[in-house]
Amino acid sequence: MSTAQLLPPTHPLIPHTHASQQVQLKLTSHTLHPTKSHNPINKTKVHEGYSSTVYADAGKVYTQGYGSTIKPNGKPITKNDAPIDRKTATMYLQHHYDVRVTPQLNKSLQGIKISQIEYDVAANFIYQYGAGAWLRSTMLTELKSGNYVTSCKAYLRYALTKRRNKQGVIIETINCRTDKRCRGVFKRSNERYERCMGANT
Repeated sequence: MSTAQLLPPTHPLIPHTHASQQVQLKLTSHTLHPTKSHNPINKTKVHEGYSSTVYADAGKVYTQGYGSTIKPNGKPITKNDAPIDRKTATMYLQHHYDVRVTPQLNKSLQGIKISQIEYDVAANFIYQYGAGAWLRSTMLTELKSGNYVTSCKAYLRYALTKRRNKQGVIIETINCRTDKRCRGVFKRSNERYERCMGANT
């Protein structure tokens, strides 16, 4: 998980689609939303990778296991935490989905038609950025309006990360499209976009 910043809506790498093009899309896969992500644990493990020890991510947030920044007891990961094995890391990950991802996502999607793929992508986003970012996102706003393609494109806006000092003050904003320190952030944004679009074409 990491801290992200939005790119301006007019960024050249964000394509635009006329509303008439969206109407022609095949949306037969959209039903009243699923209530659980399909195999989220293994997919998140692949994206995050495993670390038994604590490390600071590109945004200088202490991270451990499979991208966990918060323990099941609600306390943040600290630099002095002891190493954890894969079983414990998986428990951290599962608890986060069960408590901090799935309930918030389901509540936000009440009455919205969405495919399983789009649901899984949204759950993955919340794991990385948090429920607050999802609730404020253009993705959710456009879903509520039935603009599925525009919602997918909004994932491309999450390509920046903020680096903080020990006091938590932002000291640098990093463009993950070009900076190798956080290329994974841009890669995951692009993967979400492609998976989301795949459900809408």
